[in-house]
Amino acid sequence: MSISEQTERAIMARVGMASRQLLFEVGNAQIIYMRRRLAKSIGVDDQPMPALTPAYAKRKGSETRDLLLTGRMLGSLRVDVDQRELTATIGFTDETSLQKARGNQARTPWFGFSPRDRAALNKLIQAFMKG
Repeated sequence: MSISEQTERAIMARVGMASRQLLFEVGNAQIIYMRRRLAKSIGVDDQPMPALTPAYAKRKGSETRDLLLTGRMLGSLRVDVDQRELTATIGFTDETSLQKARGNQARTPWFGFSPRDRAALNKLIQAFMKG
C-alpha cells in the first residue's frame, strides 16, 4: 500500500512540528532544572558548589554561591530551535549575562545537563512521546 505525496508531506510536517515542540519544551525544562539546582547552590555535577573564598564571603555577607542574586543572568536564558537541523540551543539574550555566565562557569561549572537533569529530561521526553 502506498500513500500519496500529499499525505506523506502532511505526515512529515506533523512530525517536524512535534519535533520542534519537543525540542522547545526540553530546552525550557532544562532552564527550569538549572534554576532549581542553582537555587540550592548545586553544580552541574549534582554536588554542592564550593564555598566562596573567606574574603569574598565577608564582603558579600554570605558563604553561599548565589547565581540567582539579581536574576538578570538566568532571566536572559532562552531556547532557540533550529527548524532545519532540528536542534535546540540554550543561550543568553545579552552579552553582559553571557560574560557573567562564562566567568562563573570557569570558577564552578553550573551550566549544562547534570545527571539528575538528564534523568528528568528523559522522563519528560518519554511522556511526550506517549502523547
